[in-house]
Amino acid sequence: MRTKLLQEIESCRNQMISIAASTSLTDEEVLKLSKELDVLLNQYQEYEETLK
Repeated sequence: MRTKLLQEIESCRNQMISIAASTSLTDEEVLKLSKELDVLLNQYQEYEETLK
């Protein structure tokens, strides 16, 4: 679970950075990926909390 989440986070982050570099930080796709990244990071944080 942890490894899969980290891979998804890294993939989403890389996509967001790549698109932002070729468009703008306010591009609709960048904002969509940013929200998706927020969800993934929250899921990761919740997962880590359950391990404590």
